[in-house]
Amino acid sequence: MRTYPDCIYCVIDDIYQATLSLPEERRKEVLLKVLKMVSDKYNEKQEPSVLITEAHRILKKTTNIKDPFYNLKKISLKVGKNIARKISKELDRLEKREKLKVLLKASAISNILDIRSIGVGYRNKAEELEAQFWRLFKEKLKVDDSKKIASLLMEEGKNITYLLDNVGELPIDSMLIKEISNNNTTVVSRSNPITSDATLEDVMKFSNIGKFSKVIESGSDTLGIIFEQSNKEVVELIKNSDIVISKGQANFYSIYDNADKIKGTAISLMFTKCSIVSRIFGYKKKIGVVCIVKE
Repeated sequence: MRTYPDCIYCVIDDIYQATLSLPEERRKEVLLKVLKMVSDKYNEKQEPSVLITEAHRILKKTTNIKDPFYNLKKISLKVGKNIARKISKELDRLEKREKLKVLLKASAISNILDIRSIGVGYRNKAEELEAQFWRLFKEKLKVDDSKKIASLLMEEGKNITYLLDNVGELPIDSMLIKEISNNNTTVVSRSNPITSDATLEDVMKFSNIGKFSKVIESGSDTLGIIFEQSNKEVVELIKNSDIVISKGQANFYSIYDNADKIKGTAISLMFTKCSIVSRIFGYKKKIGVVCIVKE
């Protein structure tokens, strides 16, 4: 997935929105540094997440705030918990295959549970996020391989790697991971805070994923798993797992670009953030995706 000129706007707009609450001089400092970085490092051959990661590193370093979005993460987490509680009540009456299909869809749609959303800004409110989730959840997925994926996940003895995304998604991710815990599942978090993504500390503090799955860190604070900046252990795990489940658009870039290096089946669960990614699936608008990227 190469970087397009449109990505420049998304990076700048994201940082612009993120700095609205800063004092004017500090805000100007961050924005000018990000503008220079984009000018210096723009490369159409690299993943878009390289630029947005660098932009947020500048924000953290310049403001000296380790986790600028900690409070926003807690808001989206509360929404995720509300949704998970309601979904769990419906799961008891379903057999395993149907449970998996519901959870795959919920996991993909829960990708919107991010107060900070690239190309959207930081304007979403908790009640709006939840209402948006249920509206989208009632609709039919535009890209839906859930039937085939559910069958794959019901097979026992698989080595599964699950790449986490935003903190708000953890309650729904947790239900899906528990449902596939008959396999050897390893969950990968970020090592350090980056936007609203889940770190190891977030996973252990805000979810019960550690009770039924091994949780490891990516080795970096990148948006998505950028192979060149991640732990060798994590990269090899992704390459050699029977199944890789990738949450969110930034992680999608990684498995899409490295599909030829992945031996097993690569799956993407996400709600696209831009038309560039939607067009890969034949659509222009943002869409929910439950798909097999590589078999």
